[in-house]
Amino acid sequence: GRLGAAPAVADGALAAPVADAKELVQVTPHVLWNGHLTVNPATVLDDDAYSVVARPDVAEDAYDLDIRLDTHWDGTPGGDGIHAVRRLVVPLRLARAWDGAAPLVDPERISETMNDLLRATAGVGAVSITGDNVDHLPEVRPAQAGATDALGRPANQPFGTIHGSFTLAGTLGHDHASVTADALPVDLSAAPFVPDALLGPCWPVVYAALGSVVEDGMPLIEGLLGAVHLDHTIDLHLTLHQLQKAAATASPTINVTGWVAALEESSAGRVVDVRLELTDAGDGTLVALMRERFAIRGRASGNAVPSAPELA
Repeated sequence: GRLGAAPAVADGALAAPVADAKELVQVTPHVLWNGHLTVNPATVLDDDAYSVVARPDVAEDAYDLDIRLDTHWDGTPGGDGIHAVRRLVVPLRLARAWDGAAPLVDPERISETMNDLLRATAGVGAVSITGDNVDHLPEVRPAQAGATDALGRPANQPFGTIHGSFTLAGTLGHDHASVTADALPVDLSAAPFVPDALLGPCWPVVYAALGSVVEDGMPLIEGLLGAVHLDHTIDLHLTLHQLQKAAATASPTINVTGWVAALEESSAGRVVDVRLELTDAGDGTLVALMRERFAIRGRASGNAVPSAPELA
């Protein structure tokens, strides 16, 4: 419904003209998001779950759909002090919508708002599970010609590399088990340490790697809302006993290097191949190699199923 438009029949009901820009944002069924017609979030949310905010500082037709996100801690004492992703802003331009076109997700501002979401999702501003302060997203370093991975193999790093670190805390195995093994039958008990416990502290590097991909001026993370973790492989180069002992006694610092190695078009969406190398910051010992693949749904430009995952 456009401003002042005559009623039209839609889905068997009369559509009334909208009174102002706020109502237009509330009722329009779709928005145009980087060339993709996408369901307007406002049409599936309760009215008190979002605000429509005019942005005259940007342009006369600029508005923000400012969405408040539910969290597990809503309504609990002290819950506001727990780090969580609580806000999502969808920047809109309405100039083309006055005569019936879908509102446009602003290509000039979507990078900023999705980067805000990326940082919040990566835990920036919080203390990690290993007790490290996450005060920024790791920065991207330019790609180097002739780069190799920790095993000396040629490494494709077209978007650069990301470098971070974390403390191998003595509580990491227990904390991971409390999340993943809480529902085990009473006759089973969680292992004191498992390889996948190493992935959690790597998420800031993983998200920074996703944020490193920019093609034709548009960041890959404009489609972050449609991202799913497709698969995960890990090649462990220390024994679990060695890791558990190191965590309990020395709590060494683990350096993490990450990069996006490839992009693949598939029927499931755009598949992003993220590689991680974990090494002991003290002596350079290789701890593990990981490969994390993500599918950006709704950004498919192929009809083949995603390729089978390779080992890290």
